[in-house]
Amino acid sequence: MNFGSDQPEGFEEAAFQRITVNRPSAGRDVMVAGRDLTIRHIVSGLALLRPHPVDRGLILRKPLFVPPSMAFGGPVPEPFPVADPIEGSVTALLGKESSGRRTTSLDLLDAALVDKDHEIFELYPDWEKPDADRIPCEPNTGYLLNLGGVKEPLDKEFHDRLAEYAMRALATGTRLIVVATPRVWNNTVMNSRTSPVRVMEMDPPSALEVARRRIEADRERAGRASWLTDSSSVFAGLLRGGEPPAEAVRLAHVVLRAKGPGDTDALDGSSGDGPEPSRAPVGGLGMGGGGGAEESSSGIRAILISRAAG
Repeated sequence: MNFGSDQPEGFEEAAFQRITVNRPSAGRDVMVAGRDLTIRHIVSGLALLRPHPVDRGLILRKPLFVPPSMAFGGPVPEPFPVADPIEGSVTALLGKESSGRRTTSLDLLDAALVDKDHEIFELYPDWEKPDADRIPCEPNTGYLLNLGGVKEPLDKEFHDRLAEYAMRALATGTRLIVVATPRVWNNTVMNSRTSPVRVMEMDPPSALEVARRRIEADRERAGRASWLTDSSSVFAGLLRGGEPPAEAVRLAHVVLRAKGPGDTDALDGSSGDGPEPSRAPVGGLGMGGGGGAEESSSGIRAILISRAAG
């Protein structure tokens, strides 16, 4: 009897376990006679997370990219001390929702994979229970596991399995960045001093700087960046530092469309004489996450109008 036969159709990417029997044994459900027999145990439901390709040519870069402030999120692991988050095989990038974590992660992966022919993929948590065994680990490949929107904290089993994944990834030149909030990452169940996983915490980039760089990227209207701080402009003072990067990009496009520094109509979405904004690069709105930069948000407009009026 051969238990080492090919995997059933549809289970090509399923996990399997090799068991070598060195002496005859008998059990209730199976009898094995002989030695050195390899048994494959096919486990259904463990197909790898589907990788979504990222076009590296569209990843946001300087001067549009505004690097955020980052720091180690806990003790630096003793066996693998590094000062640079991209030196390790697996990094957890923690921050608030809509703080630019995704764009920052793509920038880190792009820098880590020097060979531009190496691919980057985004992964989403398409699972009933967090399972690090379902994360792909192709050689010389970058992965972004995006846990944005996830609410339940990760458990100890996930962290233990992720540490094992990090060791495999180190051997294959694979890079993984996990994006999550500090609460979801749940650092309390992770052995941060022995795990090879890097934990980095980031603050959002300056919203004012994000808007300024987006405006200055338009050669014909680069001078409008001064409207963000000029007291005679209706756009001055609208960004106070804590806004999501996506809001800063939307304001930049409002400024680019406006008829002038006193165009209050532009704040409520009325079209000015500016050009249609170009498609946002991968990373979302220059640091903010999903959605297109050209979309109009009634919530954002209301905030801008109220601040302008005040």
